[in-house]
Amino acid sequence: MGLLAPAFLVGLAAIAVPIVVHLFHRHRKDPIRFPSLMFLERIPFRTVRRQTLRNPLLFALRVLALVLLVGAFARPVLTGVGALGSEEGAREIVVLIDRSYSMAHGDRFERAQAEARTVVDGFRSGDAITLVSFDSDAQILERSSTQPARVRATVDTLAAGSAVTRLGPALKVAQSVLDQSPRAGLEVVVVSDFQSGAWSATEDVLLPPGTRVVTRDVAGDATASNVMIATVSVEQSESGNRETAVVSARIVNDGPNEIQRLPVRLSLDGQALETVEVDLGAGDSGDQTAAVRFQPFVLARVDARATVSIRSDDLSVDDAFHMVLTPEAGFSVLVLEPDGARPQQSFFLARALSIGSEPGFDVDVKRTRAFQLSDLDARSVVVLNGTAPPSGAAFDALVQFVENGGGLLVALDERSAWPNGDAAVLGGSFGSPVSRSESRGGALGFIDFGHPAFELFQTTRGGDFTGARFFRYRPFAPDSTADVLARFDDGAVALTETRRGAGRVLVWAGGIDSFWSDFPVQAVYLPFMQSLVRHLSGRSARPTQHVVGELVDVAVLGVGSDERDLIALSPRGGEVRILPDTSGARYLRLAEHGYYEIRSDQAGAVGTPVAVNADRAESNLTGMDPAELVTALTPTGDGAGGAAATTRLDLEERERRQSVWRYLLWVVLALLMLETLISNQMMRSTRVAPVRTGG
Repeated sequence: MGLLAPAFLVGLAAIAVPIVVHLFHRHRKDPIRFPSLMFLERIPFRTVRRQTLRNPLLFALRVLALVLLVGAFARPVLTGVGALGSEEGAREIVVLIDRSYSMAHGDRFERAQAEARTVVDGFRSGDAITLVSFDSDAQILERSSTQPARVRATVDTLAAGSAVTRLGPALKVAQSVLDQSPRAGLEVVVVSDFQSGAWSATEDVLLPPGTRVVTRDVAGDATASNVMIATVSVEQSESGNRETAVVSARIVNDGPNEIQRLPVRLSLDGQALETVEVDLGAGDSGDQTAAVRFQPFVLARVDARATVSIRSDDLSVDDAFHMVLTPEAGFSVLVLEPDGARPQQSFFLARALSIGSEPGFDVDVKRTRAFQLSDLDARSVVVLNGTAPPSGAAFDALVQFVENGGGLLVALDERSAWPNGDAAVLGGSFGSPVSRSESRGGALGFIDFGHPAFELFQTTRGGDFTGARFFRYRPFAPDSTADVLARFDDGAVALTETRRGAGRVLVWAGGIDSFWSDFPVQAVYLPFMQSLVRHLSGRSARPTQHVVGELVDVAVLGVGSDERDLIALSPRGGEVRILPDTSGARYLRLAEHGYYEIRSDQAGAVGTPVAVNADRAESNLTGMDPAELVTALTPTGDGAGGAAATTRLDLEERERRQSVWRYLLWVVLALLMLETLISNQMMRSTRVAPVRTGG
């Protein structure tokens, strides 16, 4: 038993109050004189048994209430128990077991399981064990279990994963469990190989005072070796009507021994294409890295699975690198000019797009009157360069083209005209041309560089729009459906975007040839036009590979988001159903390395492969000193919180958990109520004694 505020024991002096009341209080009678009794003998009234207790029960209740009230204010701590009704040795043990992929090196994970079993074998009556597995994230497998056999069985089912080591999330889970525990003994056991990047001193982890931190390092040999494929890159290019790919890789030896003639193999869809042998020096020799460049090969099909691999060693996760390669289809652009177009009205636009490559732009320029419905087939973007849109069924087909995901760029100049009923497609209306010639032309004063069309120009080296001078433009009044992406220096709208169905409509108010501005001769013109067309197409470069732990939108992976039922088959054969969120988007967490396959939940559906690789940061087997972690988590650095300053915090934490004072106050209240009932009962039963007379 301990007291956090022993000074309140001075209040025990208040016990004297009921003692004085019961032992020294004289019961006085006020005599009432009656004339008829004046001749009777007077007998003095005496207090009998003045110094004995008149009511022991009331006296005991009052004294006990005062003692308990003083005890409550003294904040008692039951050091012999962890909480009311529990034993002194009862512990809350949180076992954190590392499941990151570096734990698959050699027998590290088997040793980690053995360490966890040792902790479970030390289970005592009243203890509770929480089992947490972690890598970059943490998962509670058993919460405050009092069944050691069940925890041990769960440990036996664990296996190393594909993610990196992060101690912070696991320790925060431990903090949450310990904060809610009623037990006195708090203990965290960390079983890991303690990768050098697993812990940062800036981690916001605050374990309860008095928590004992125990580390179990299973790294074993400090000179553990590992050979890995560090990076892989691919270059795709067109040669004639064929697209070729060149794969390059960098191999790193992180071990103490030289490696001679290590075979590095490139496979495509499971078939070996080429094998190259490399020599690697020891990890500290300076020539432990080798670069490999494979011969070009023809990329003839979409979603080809390319893998670079070496022979497996003690850490096989980084011995293969996966990619998904797809021929990059070019952008097909249709440019419509007015019937009386100026000579070379679309020259600058067509020239800017024709220079683009990887993928390229296929540009077709036609007069509006020559437009046919078949011209929209396989098109990515349509540009109306200073012309009215086609009418009738052709206009309806153009609107349907946009709603189905196509892009429309409307470049306004003096010949632009739109029927009133059709102008809603633009997201606004435009007026007569405005001249800025007298002020030597206007300039762009505002650009939304956060928009995808301008992302390329966010840095100072991305391009300078301020040099372009605009001598005329069409004033454009956007409606509520349009977003303004750029304005001229006088505040007039220069570029807007409107979503229509699955497609986009961009309106450029300053013309795209040299008739209204010198913008086409500026260096920024070419990349800007290419960026606009790419954005309008709705197509973005699909990543060839992803990293374990990424959360990806399946639409970015080229999978139709309109599918009602989508499933993902994981590399280990698991099945994950991909459900839409509140916005309708579908996301998939990539938890394993290898190839995922995403497909519709229908018989015979063709799947889309997704290549996932482990983060190579985990392949660095350099470890940290576990003592650093203990020092960071415990004030004294001994992991037990046994110093005098920590003892005080430990008592305060126990007192907070036990809250004995609350129970004492409830008892005091009950005693006072009982005392009131008893005293009231005694007063009702009191009778006046008969008067004694002389003679």
